[in-house]
Amino acid sequence: RRPSSHRPSPSRTCSAARTRRTSSRTIFGYLATGRFCGAPAARRRQIFFGEVLSRRRQGFAYERKLVGYVKGYVRRFHLGDESHRGVPGSPGRAVTLEAAKPDDLCWGCAFLLPAASARRIVESMDVREASYEKRSLDLFGRRSEALPVVRDVIAYVVSSCPAKRKQVGYLGPAPVPDIAATIVASRGKSGRNLDYLVNLDAWLREHAIFDDHVSAIAGAVRALRAASREAEEEERVCEDDGAVRCAGQVVIDDGAAEVVSNCHRSLLAVGIVRAEGEFAAGATVAVVSLAGAAIATGRVAYSSAEIKCIAGKRSRACAEILPGRAAEPGVVIPKKDMLLR
Repeated sequence: RRPSSHRPSPSRTCSAARTRRTSSRTIFGYLATGRFCGAPAARRRQIFFGEVLSRRRQGFAYERKLVGYVKGYVRRFHLGDESHRGVPGSPGRAVTLEAAKPDDLCWGCAFLLPAASARRIVESMDVREASYEKRSLDLFGRRSEALPVVRDVIAYVVSSCPAKRKQVGYLGPAPVPDIAATIVASRGKSGRNLDYLVNLDAWLREHAIFDDHVSAIAGAVRALRAASREAEEEERVCEDDGAVRCAGQVVIDDGAAEVVSNCHRSLLAVGIVRAEGEFAAGATVAVVSLAGAAIATGRVAYSSAEIKCIAGKRSRACAEILPGRAAEPGVVIPKKDMLLR
């Protein structure tokens, strides 16, 4: 556990009085897979809570976040991912939230959504996670094992129905060495399956959280890579590596963040708020939300000076402001040149 000096301050946690149904727009989502869970709580706001926090993209703006855990559930690398961390016919491994023993715990991060967009985001997640079961859970913190920090957090958990499990690509349990071998070998449009695991393991360690399942797989992966003499080259967190190579960053609004993150579309000028740093066309930049969440990296078709001229403008206006400048006016980063985080 984290030393007591690092516990959240009272201002960052909910009091006993507020526990009754506090926060009404909170979300617990498994962020590393891009899935999110909605939780109606008090005052008609929403919280999303995630059993995997990758410190990367959330896909939406949030007002605050809180680390906590739910009881009776565990995080498991039992999901086959053919889209983001694998390819059709050769899926990578992703985590999912599964029912377990009553005394089992699953740590994650709760995100308080802005009131203006909370309903739209939750409705979108309900459609997206239709093959999962929606559960209402309590979120607990480090201070008390009996008193929840937030009540009625809703989580999407793997279904007990075989047909629904098949729809989401549920692979089920496998020996740790087999899962580790799949993770080392797999790669998808969002990057290496290895980075997915490394980022999750790093976040758990950073918050002094022990997860025996993730720890065992991470250890097996390190042994595999050491045996193949790749450990020294690859031992890093992908996000930090990407940040070093970026010439600047582009800040986008909430709508663009959802489209880029969840739909993997090209980034258009109309969704850009501002460009930070000085860079030329063709440079690699980071794409971040208004809240500062890393969403993607990609090669820009416009320089920073040009982006400042067309930020927030529709494609037709971009063509008028910078005639003949790009093959696709207003497309700042084509999806083929973008890597989701």
